[in-house]
Amino acid sequence: MITYALRYEDDGIGIEKRVEFEADTPAQALLIAQGEAEGRWAELSADGRPICLLGRENLGAGNYWVIRPQQQPEIVAPVSAPQTPERAV
Repeated sequence: MITYALRYEDDGIGIEKRVEFEADTPAQALLIAQGEAEGRWAELSADGRPICLLGRENLGAGNYWVIRPQQQPEIVAPVSAPQTPERAV
């Protein structure tokens, strides 16, 4: 079993909270999480590793999960000047 966690921030709709549960797959984790607050965003992580941001929204025809990729820190690496090939003499 994998330990999943939903982490909600204090967003003006509700207070900060963390919900932990176990599931075998991400699909099962979403089924377990479906009882959580509609209209709020949460970070879903598995064994401490962030997976995505998710929320539930009522879009007229039904209630849907909206899943966004987890924001990754931008990696900036120095760019070196291109190497010029040496000419054979």
